Amino acid sequence: MLSSKQGDEGISTIGIGPKMMYFMGGAKSKNYPYLTSGFYYVRHTNDYGGSQDTYSGTRFKMGGGMSVMLNSHLGLLVEGSYNLDNLKQEKEKSQSGNMVIISMGLAGFSF
Repeated sequence: MLSSKQGDEGISTIGIGPKMMYFMGGAKSKNYPYLTSGFYYVRHTNDYGGSQDTYSGTRFKMGGGMSVMLNSHLGLLVEGSYNLDNLKQEKEKSQSGNMVIISMGLAGFSF
């Protein structure tokens, strides 16, 4: 989920779907490199201060990163990914696009 607003204008994106992550490293490691992939249904809305454009479609994601363990069950994820979108606005033909995304987040571990 992503939401950004400035004045009367803003964007929002929501995606849902499966994501797989494969972590590598030993049981006592402080850092765990990982590979990830996912396939999502995406809905993206641009709001131009009264008029809206909404696009929906699919996103395929491939990437990798590192989990830096902050304690025994919480990791800081730093990830780079390649994303391929295929989105369509109502009554328009679909458009494809590519993105490279760098992201950070938190993940809980149960080991």
